[in-house]
Amino acid sequence: TIREPILKLLGLMRSLSFVPTGGVANREVELWDLQEDIGQQAYNMPSVFNFYNWDYSPNGVALESGLYAPEAGLANGPYLIGFLNGVRSLVRWGLSSCYDGFGGFEYKDCSPVADVKDPAKNMQGDITWVPESNYSDVSGVLDELELLLVPSAHLNERNREIIQNAYASQLKEGDTRLALATALQLLATTADFSTSTANIHRSGEREPVAKPDFLDRDYKAIVYLYFNGGLDSFNILIPHSGCNGTGATHVRDQYETIRGGVALDRDEVHEIDAGNPNQPCKTFGIHGELEVIKDLYDDGDAIFLANIGALVEPLTLDEWDEGSKQLPQGLFAHNTQTVLAQTVHAGSAGAKGMLGRIVDSISGTSYSDMVDPYSAKGYSLAGTVKALDGIVPPEVLSPSQGNVDLQSSSELGDLIENITKAESASIVSETISSLLSQSIAQSANLGEILDQFDTSTDFARSETLSKQLYQVARVIKARKALEAERDVFYVELGGFDTHASLQETVASKMEIVNSALDEFVTEMKAQGIWNNVTIVSGSEFGRTLDNNGFGTDHGWGGNTFVLGGSLNGSHVLGQYPWDLAEEVNVGRGRLIPTTSWEALWHSVCQWFGVEDDDMGNVLPNKHNFGNRDLFTKHDVFISPDDE
Repeated sequence: TIREPILKLLGLMRSLSFVPTGGVANREVELWDLQEDIGQQAYNMPSVFNFYNWDYSPNGVALESGLYAPEAGLANGPYLIGFLNGVRSLVRWGLSSCYDGFGGFEYKDCSPVADVKDPAKNMQGDITWVPESNYSDVSGVLDELELLLVPSAHLNERNREIIQNAYASQLKEGDTRLALATALQLLATTADFSTSTANIHRSGEREPVAKPDFLDRDYKAIVYLYFNGGLDSFNILIPHSGCNGTGATHVRDQYETIRGGVALDRDEVHEIDAGNPNQPCKTFGIHGELEVIKDLYDDGDAIFLANIGALVEPLTLDEWDEGSKQLPQGLFAHNTQTVLAQTVHAGSAGAKGMLGRIVDSISGTSYSDMVDPYSAKGYSLAGTVKALDGIVPPEVLSPSQGNVDLQSSSELGDLIENITKAESASIVSETISSLLSQSIAQSANLGEILDQFDTSTDFARSETLSKQLYQVARVIKARKALEAERDVFYVELGGFDTHASLQETVASKMEIVNSALDEFVTEMKAQGIWNNVTIVSGSEFGRTLDNNGFGTDHGWGGNTFVLGGSLNGSHVLGQYPWDLAEEVNVGRGRLIPTTSWEALWHSVCQWFGVEDDDMGNVLPNKHNFGNRDLFTKHDVFISPDDE
């Protein structure tokens, strides 16, 4: 198996006899911001579902072999490089915050870079291990490190030779501490250290993924804004006035009756014209905190889609009762519905991600027969996510730092590349080694370019979504330098599992969304690229219309919004139910979606450049929905001739 990063770190510290400054009795060990640096922090799981998904299978040999590698969900660029940077700081300068170290707070003096540490200034503790053999016994020192730090107790011969030679070379300079630190840094990059299996190399090196030529065509970007936890979107888009029916069938009255204490009053929302005579209300309301979306909607740069969700095929309440149609897997469960929302393939839990399939298609790397494929890339600002799973490996950026640079690249970069470039026969070893190799290469290429670009808009970056969208804006600004024609981005805001405190939670979260979107849209307009950017929002499910006395529970259909400068906006598309009590209600206000995710993504894919002949590969369930059940780009976007 692949070892979890926090276990690797604690194991290394224990094996190398880490002692706090002043002794164990005088100081507790304080490891700071590990969640951001390596993806794990004790007592700080991001959700009840652990730090990673049990059914994650990373792109490459594990996926091709049909195997799961859950811990590989933490093996992305920022976490892998963050781990190596922290280890470098620890073994060279003790536990501190210097040079991306794991220490608990900033110290007054992190310079000059020297290997003689000053405990009064720079350390909360240090490793105290010394080899039983003499430092000059190169083979003996490696034997001991192999026993202490390699789970299989056997370093790959090639890796051992690289580390041993580097240690011996540094030892000739007369600094035993730096020689040991060099060996430890290199050992931490090996699959031998990061897995529990023996690492046997194949002959040769792995093949890189081919990249299309950059033809400098018009740029487009999709930003997928995911609300993790199940957003109660029936308090995002609500029936307001001019609604159908009377008495028990009046949809506004039904909303108030069924929702009860969690319903929003008319004076708590922004009014918008439905712009669609097929909706049950002439006027809808959108959440009062979403002022930016209200303004965009009025300007024609926003649409709402009503009662959208995961479907294998169109489904009515009668067909639900009869059991005559296929249903999405794992209805109402966070884990399965997250996968389905991010793969848009409700009939298969093992599908690649929606954004990943889009990139694979338009870049011509898989089933696509595009004559002139686009130079395309996927980026996640929220770690490893299913949505970007595809043949083209995505780049993972840190919300705080953007690109995370490998601190040891100047002194050890060539040696690390030599260790990670060799292909392993072990699936587990090859998975972690290829991910590290890929991450380091991407970091080196991206970091050099991104350092040259910043936004003209002042992003607050006090909340995670503002941080994420700031990094997205930087990448978009660097599009020419990065030779990008098409980019897809995944950003995420969590905390929407509102079984309690629904109104307060949604209000506070929407305030964050509004502020971050305001900054991002302002920046896109300043860059003159707003017409080429589409923001698609989504969540794993809507929530129950009725409340549980404190909040609402897991539902099915929900409402979502799309933003962009090329939208044919100011419309509520899809079908908001005309009767919330009976029409599509399977119980407790769980609504069968009247619009599928395929309907929305079909239009977005067409706008983005996916060819119609390839649409069945990008949307595997497309054939289950007739033309009337799918939106086209002409339904959702303004064609160039209309502008």
